[in-house]
Amino acid sequence: MQSYWIFATALCVVISANATQDDELTLTNNQKLLLDKFRSRVENQLLQDYMKHDIYLVHWLRATKFDLGLTERLLLENLEWRRENNIDDIETLDWSDFVDEYPYTTAVKDKEGRPTLVFNLGDWDIRKAALTGKSSKMILYWAKLMEELTAKVRTLHEKNVTQGNLIIDVRDFNIAQHSCPQCIQVYIGLISLFRSHYPNEIHEANMVNAPRGFRTMLRVLEPFTGSNLQGFKVYGTNAQEWQRALLQDYDLQELPLEFGGTNRKLVDLAS
Repeated sequence: MQSYWIFATALCVVISANATQDDELTLTNNQKLLLDKFRSRVENQLLQDYMKHDIYLVHWLRATKFDLGLTERLLLENLEWRRENNIDDIETLDWSDFVDEYPYTTAVKDKEGRPTLVFNLGDWDIRKAALTGKSSKMILYWAKLMEELTAKVRTLHEKNVTQGNLIIDVRDFNIAQHSCPQCIQVYIGLISLFRSHYPNEIHEANMVNAPRGFRTMLRVLEPFTGSNLQGFKVYGTNAQEWQRALLQDYDLQELPLEFGGTNRKLVDLAS
């Protein structure tokens, strides 16, 4: 299998080492003590009920390998960011200039029931957003997508679903279009978004149709990223190869047509 692992260093910070659902919810005695201590230190700051649940706090603790002081600092910084950007009400913002140009869907789930965020990055004109002064809004748009995905995950906690997935198509990705300095800053901002605000929220991410030019841009981003390569899979332009891989985790009727599935109810993500 030809996988372009260089991309894994770019967004692997959102992946929790491809952990199973049971792994996410299983703690050692010492980790449980640390969780209880962490909760007592931050619970008065947690304004949303879901933030007080074990799984939310565990995601943050796992991101720092249960370093209590570091986790507390990062979580409080995240809460401040959420307040400053009105993240709890992000759906109420005006996204009319984004939803048509940057289509996506979360109406896909894998065989284990995990909601999956699916979009065609190659069709997203990141350069246009960057050059028209909308870089910050583009990053918040990604936050909107993640808020939608994680909200769906929370509705499935009782079914032992604790994370979501990503499927990203980069066909027609144009390196000249997407590698302008302003564009690179957007991508770095996106990496920071995942790292700082959505740790361990993604079980598995699949990127398909990755062209050579895309890999070149990723090498530019590499110094800004981590090094855990588990959980992120990047495939080239061999459709049979990546479709076969996706169908190991997804039923045919779940995937949109352009991803090798038979689901005709979803929006055309390539439009």
